[in-house]
Amino acid sequence: MIAWLIAAALSLTVTPRGFAFAPADVRARVTIDAEPTARTLIVALVSTDYEQQSEIPLWPSDRRQTVWLEPWRRVPAGDYVIAVAVLDQAHTILARQTTAVHIQPGLGDR
Repeated sequence: MIAWLIAAALSLTVTPRGFAFAPADVRARVTIDAEPTARTLIVALVSTDYEQQSEIPLWPSDRRQTVWLEPWRRVPAGDYVIAVAVLDQAHTILARQTTAVHIQPGLGDR
């Protein structure tokens, strides 16, 4: 018998799209298609000089779930990657996605 591994579908929506001026508030929404084995959502905002990471428990569900993340406030200028991953109970990655955000220096920044 052949066992098929079907990865959960995941979408990540980030505001601002592309770039903003520092200090910026960055907001994200994650939508996870029906995945009854999903247990944890890992979210990270990362650059070479700055990092914030959160781990959010998920309830098992056979329906699509949307998670509105707490905004990252006053993010300094820089190039960032926002990464999200859905894990099962064994911490196996079921789905992951990344997107880039550029925060331009604002008034008074150098």
